[in-house]
Amino acid sequence: MKKTLIISGLIILGIFLYINSITIIYVHRQANSICLWINKGEGVYPAVGPDAYEHLTWLKEESKGNYHCEVVEPNRDFYDSDVKTILIKENGIEKIRLNYTLSFGGRSFMQPIYFHHQTSFEHDHNYDRWNYKKMR
Repeated sequence: MKKTLIISGLIILGIFLYINSITIIYVHRQANSICLWINKGEGVYPAVGPDAYEHLTWLKEESKGNYHCEVVEPNRDFYDSDVKTILIKENGIEKIRLNYTLSFGGRSFMQPIYFHHQTSFEHDHNYDRWNYKKMR
């Protein structure tokens, strides 16, 4: 009985630690990968949605290797409190924020996922030019 309680407690502790750490680990890895991809054209495609991918492609096309990616707390109140944000700047000027959270539904159950991006400049998306699925 005591051994079962200890094992159950360790499982609960493991799940708790996973839930509270996996998103931040994932987002730090994404930040490094995205900056490498934008600045040097190396690495894998960013794990983002099609509109954010289009923005990142714009940044990559005009890149001179000056982009800096850092993980920050979100600048908005989101429904989920476990949101982590990648802030991408060029020479200290904010270009885009990519927001990630832990999914509790569907095929991404208990996995970190991208869900929203933010930019502060006026723009239109070219839905004919960028086919997100084709680019993968």
